[in-house]
Amino acid sequence: LYSSGDYPTGECHADSIFDEQVTITGSSGLGVITLQAHSGSRHEGVAGAGVVIQNGTAGSAGTSALTPIVIDCDEVIVEGLEINCEFATKQSHALEITANAETTIYVARMLIHDVDPDDSVDDRAGILIINSTATTVTRYVMNNFVYNIQRSAASGTARKCVGIGQTSTELTDDKGASLYNNTVRGVTTTNGNGYGYDSSGWGSINNCIALDCTTSCFNSFGATM
Repeated sequence: LYSSGDYPTGECHADSIFDEQVTITGSSGLGVITLQAHSGSRHEGVAGAGVVIQNGTAGSAGTSALTPIVIDCDEVIVEGLEINCEFATKQSHALEITANAETTIYVARMLIHDVDPDDSVDDRAGILIINSTATTVTRYVMNNFVYNIQRSAASGTARKCVGIGQTSTELTDDKGASLYNNTVRGVTTTNGNGYGYDSSGWGSINNCIALDCTTSCFNSFGATM
Protein backbone atom coordinates (compact mmCIF):
# COMPACT_ATOMS: atom_id res chain seq x y z
CA LEU A 1 0.00 0.00 0.00
CA TYR A 2 2.86 2.39 0.79
CA SER A 3 6.24 3.00 -0.78
CA SER A 4 9.49 4.30 0.62
CA GLY A 5 9.15 7.96 1.55
CA ASP A 6 5.38 7.80 2.06
CA TYR A 7 3.75 9.14 5.23
CA PRO A 8 1.02 6.60 6.07
CA THR A 9 -2.09 7.98 7.78
CA GLY A 10 -4.88 5.86 9.18
CA GLU A 11 -8.08 7.73 10.02
CA CYS A 12 -10.71 6.05 12.17
CA HIS A 13 -14.42 6.86 12.02
CA ALA A 14 -16.90 6.41 14.86
CA ASP A 15 -19.13 4.05 12.88
CA SER A 16 -18.87 1.26 15.46
CA ILE A 17 -16.65 0.12 18.33
CA PHE A 18 -13.26 -1.27 17.33
CA ASP A 19 -12.45 -4.51 19.15
CA GLU A 20 -8.84 -4.43 18.01
CA GLN A 21 -5.33 -4.90 19.38
CA VAL A 22 -2.79 -3.16 17.16
CA THR A 23 1.02 -3.15 17.20
CA ILE A 24 2.63 -0.48 15.02
CA THR A 25 5.98 -1.81 13.81
CA GLY A 26 6.63 0.37 10.78
CA SER A 27 8.74 -0.41 7.74
CA SER A 28 12.10 0.75 6.48
CA GLY A 29 11.89 3.92 4.43
CA LEU A 30 8.47 5.11 5.54
CA GLY A 31 7.92 8.58 6.92
CA VAL A 32 5.92 9.35 10.07
CA ILE A 33 3.04 6.91 10.64
CA THR A 34 -0.16 8.52 11.94
CA LEU A 35 -3.14 6.76 13.52
CA GLN A 36 -5.87 9.22 14.40
CA ALA A 37 -9.58 9.89 14.67
CA HIS A 38 -11.20 11.55 11.71
CA SER A 39 -11.97 15.22 12.36
CA GLY A 40 -15.69 14.43 12.65
CA SER A 41 -15.14 11.45 14.99
CA ARG A 42 -13.07 12.91 17.81
CA HIS A 43 -14.17 12.39 21.40
CA GLU A 44 -13.75 16.03 22.49
CA GLY A 45 -13.13 14.76 26.02
CA VAL A 46 -16.43 12.87 26.31
CA ALA A 47 -16.40 9.06 26.64
CA GLY A 48 -18.37 7.34 23.89
CA ALA A 49 -18.60 10.45 21.72
CA GLY A 50 -15.90 9.52 19.21
CA VAL A 51 -13.80 6.60 18.03
CA VAL A 52 -13.74 3.88 20.71
CA ILE A 53 -11.36 0.91 20.97
CA GLN A 54 -12.85 -1.65 23.36
CA ASN A 55 -12.41 -5.36 24.07
CA GLY A 56 -15.70 -6.91 25.15
CA THR A 57 -19.10 -5.50 26.06
CA ALA A 58 -21.39 -5.34 29.09
CA GLY A 59 -22.99 -8.59 27.94
CA SER A 60 -19.82 -10.39 26.86
CA ALA A 61 -16.54 -9.83 28.70
CA GLY A 62 -13.39 -9.33 26.65
CA THR A 63 -10.66 -11.93 27.14
CA SER A 64 -7.79 -10.65 25.00
CA ALA A 65 -4.55 -10.14 26.95
CA LEU A 66 -3.07 -8.02 24.15
CA THR A 67 -2.61 -4.29 24.68
CA PRO A 68 -5.03 -2.29 22.47
CA ILE A 69 -2.28 -0.08 20.99
CA VAL A 70 1.47 -0.80 21.07
CA ILE A 71 3.96 1.60 19.45
CA ASP A 72 7.04 -0.45 18.58
CA CYS A 73 8.98 1.71 16.12
CA ASP A 74 10.20 5.26 15.54
CA GLU A 75 8.16 8.08 13.95
CA VAL A 76 4.61 7.39 15.09
CA ILE A 77 1.74 9.69 16.01
CA VAL A 78 -1.36 8.33 17.77
CA GLU A 79 -4.02 10.88 18.61
CA GLY A 80 -7.67 11.56 19.27
CA LEU A 81 -8.83 8.02 20.11
CA GLU A 82 -10.64 6.61 23.13
CA ILE A 83 -9.51 3.31 24.67
CA ASN A 84 -12.13 1.85 27.01
CA CYS A 85 -10.92 -1.17 29.00
CA GLU A 86 -14.05 -1.43 31.15
CA PHE A 87 -15.02 -4.88 29.88
CA ALA A 88 -11.52 -6.25 29.22
CA THR A 89 -10.72 -8.87 31.85
CA LYS A 90 -7.11 -9.57 30.80
CA GLN A 91 -5.62 -6.31 29.50
CA SER A 92 -3.04 -4.90 31.93
CA HIS A 93 -2.63 -1.56 30.15
CA ALA A 94 -4.31 0.42 27.40
CA LEU A 95 -1.36 1.79 25.42
CA GLU A 96 2.35 0.94 25.42
CA ILE A 97 5.42 2.68 23.99
CA THR A 98 8.15 0.05 23.75
CA ALA A 99 11.91 0.57 24.10
CA ASN A 100 12.19 0.29 20.28
CA ALA A 101 10.17 3.49 19.81
CA GLU A 102 12.78 6.17 20.47
CA THR A 103 12.33 9.13 18.15
CA THR A 104 9.41 11.25 16.92
CA ILE A 105 6.79 9.56 19.09
CA TYR A 106 3.62 11.49 19.92
CA VAL A 107 0.66 10.22 21.95
CA ALA A 108 -1.82 13.06 22.13
CA ARG A 109 -5.43 13.86 22.97
CA MET A 110 -6.25 10.29 23.98
CA LEU A 111 -9.08 9.33 26.33
CA ILE A 112 -7.99 6.21 28.26
CA HIS A 113 -10.00 4.71 31.07
CA ASP A 114 -11.24 1.83 33.22
CA VAL A 115 -8.27 -0.51 33.26
CA ASP A 116 -9.33 -3.00 35.95
CA PRO A 117 -8.67 -6.57 34.77
CA ASP A 118 -9.08 -9.79 36.73
CA ASP A 119 -6.93 -10.13 39.82
CA SER A 120 -4.76 -12.73 38.06
CA VAL A 121 -3.40 -9.94 35.85
CA ASP A 122 -0.21 -8.28 37.08
CA ASP A 123 0.50 -4.55 37.51
CA ARG A 124 -1.60 -2.27 35.35
CA ALA A 125 -1.29 1.16 33.70
CA GLY A 126 -3.20 3.50 31.45
CA ILE A 127 -0.13 4.44 29.38
CA LEU A 128 3.04 2.38 29.86
CA ILE A 129 6.38 3.70 28.58
CA ILE A 130 9.32 1.29 28.44
CA ASN A 131 12.44 3.39 28.86
CA SER A 132 15.21 3.28 26.27
CA THR A 133 18.99 2.98 26.67
CA ALA A 134 19.47 5.39 23.74
CA THR A 135 21.44 8.55 24.47
CA THR A 136 18.52 10.77 23.48
CA VAL A 137 14.86 10.15 22.76
CA THR A 138 12.06 12.34 21.41
CA ARG A 139 8.90 10.86 22.88
CA TYR A 140 5.99 13.06 23.88
CA VAL A 141 2.84 12.16 25.79
CA MET A 142 0.60 15.21 25.81
CA ASN A 143 -2.93 16.46 26.38
CA ASN A 144 -4.31 13.05 27.40
CA PHE A 145 -7.02 12.25 29.93
CA VAL A 146 -6.46 8.98 31.84
CA TYR A 147 -8.83 7.80 34.56
CA ASN A 148 -9.98 4.80 36.59
CA ILE A 149 -6.83 2.69 36.50
CA GLN A 150 -7.64 0.20 39.24
CA ARG A 151 -7.25 -3.01 41.11
CA SER A 152 -10.68 -3.34 42.66
CA ALA A 153 -10.59 -6.97 43.81
CA ALA A 154 -11.07 -7.12 47.56
CA SER A 155 -8.30 -9.63 48.24
CA GLY A 156 -5.31 -11.29 46.65
CA THR A 157 -1.82 -10.35 45.51
CA ALA A 158 -0.72 -6.70 45.70
CA ARG A 159 -0.85 -4.94 42.34
CA LYS A 160 0.71 -1.65 41.30
CA CYS A 161 -1.56 0.74 39.42
CA VAL A 162 -0.25 3.71 37.42
CA GLY A 163 -1.98 6.32 35.29
CA ILE A 164 1.07 7.12 33.14
CA GLY A 165 4.15 5.08 34.00
CA GLN A 166 7.74 4.93 32.78
CA THR A 167 9.70 1.82 33.60
CA SER A 168 13.38 1.02 33.05
CA THR A 169 14.69 -2.40 32.16
CA GLU A 170 18.37 -1.69 32.93
CA LEU A 171 19.60 1.63 34.30
CA THR A 172 18.11 4.38 36.43
CA ASP A 173 19.03 6.92 33.76
CA ASP A 174 17.28 5.09 30.93
CA LYS A 175 15.32 7.60 28.85
CA GLY A 176 11.55 7.77 29.18
CA ALA A 177 9.33 10.46 27.70
CA SER A 178 8.35 14.09 28.12
CA LEU A 179 4.84 14.51 29.55
CA TYR A 180 2.87 17.69 28.90
CA ASN A 181 -0.61 18.81 29.96
CA ASN A 182 -1.98 15.39 30.93
CA THR A 183 -4.74 14.77 33.45
CA VAL A 184 -4.88 11.57 35.50
CA ARG A 185 -7.62 10.72 37.98
CA GLY A 186 -8.69 7.71 40.00
CA VAL A 187 -5.61 5.45 40.23
CA THR A 188 -6.60 3.15 43.08
CA THR A 189 -5.83 -0.28 44.45
CA THR A 190 -7.16 -2.30 47.36
CA ASN A 191 -3.76 -3.96 47.81
CA GLY A 192 -0.55 -2.38 46.55
CA ASN A 193 0.42 1.10 45.34
CA GLY A 194 -1.47 3.53 43.14
CA TYR A 195 0.42 6.38 41.43
CA GLY A 196 -0.81 9.02 39.02
CA TYR A 197 2.60 9.39 37.36
CA ASP A 198 5.48 7.02 38.05
CA SER A 199 9.02 6.62 36.70
CA SER A 200 11.96 4.36 37.49
CA GLY A 201 14.27 6.16 35.06
CA TRP A 202 14.66 9.58 33.44
CA GLY A 203 11.54 11.52 32.51
CA SER A 204 10.13 15.02 32.50
CA ILE A 205 6.69 16.19 33.49
CA ASN A 206 5.23 19.59 32.75
CA ASN A 207 1.82 21.08 33.57
CA CYS A 208 0.29 17.72 34.45
CA ILE A 209 -2.54 17.11 36.93
CA ALA A 210 -3.31 14.06 39.08
CA LEU A 211 -6.17 13.46 41.52
CA ASP A 212 -7.45 10.61 43.68
CA CYS A 213 -4.42 8.29 43.73
CA THR A 214 -4.08 5.66 46.47
CA THR A 215 -0.40 6.21 47.30
CA SER A 216 0.92 9.32 45.56
CA CYS A 217 0.08 11.45 42.54
CA PHE A 218 3.75 11.81 41.49
CA ASN A 219 6.41 9.22 42.20
CA SER A 220 10.16 8.79 41.55
CA PHE A 221 10.69 11.19 38.67
CA GLY A 222 14.37 11.53 37.75
CA ALA A 223 14.11 14.91 36.02
CA THR A 224 12.61 18.33 36.61
CA MET A 225 9.00 18.34 37.65
